[in-house]
Amino acid sequence: MRNELMFKNSGDDRETPQDFFEKVNNIFNLSVDVCAGKENTKLPRFFSEEDDGLSKSWAGERVWCNFPYSQSRLWLKKCALESEAMVVVLCPARTETKAWFEWVYPYVDYIVFVRGRLKFNGMKSGAPFPSVLLIYR
Repeated sequence: MRNELMFKNSGDDRETPQDFFEKVNNIFNLSVDVCAGKENTKLPRFFSEEDDGLSKSWAGERVWCNFPYSQSRLWLKKCALESEAMVVVLCPARTETKAWFEWVYPYVDYIVFVRGRLKFNGMKSGAPFPSVLLIYR
């Protein structure tokens, strides 16, 4: 149980650094944050955990998604299959995983590797993994 809590706290609650998000948003003019809470949303419109962004249609939206990393497979699948939305995803660059071979490589239009390690809000040092932006159009 303790390891699950530690992983959840360190892996699932990573708030995107504001300056990084602003650079991304200046390029894509995003319309909805599909995986956020009132305390960490990056956009005025967002889906909280209670709203369940996985169950909502994203059609016609310009989506920002920094999902809980313990649920990568579910969220990468949703991002890949939302063909009527433009989706920008921030996630770990776990390029060797089964989820990447199933839901990233066959569907993604652009992969942008983030230089260095992001320092997520609330962290004293950079993330222990490289990050990537996935753009599905």
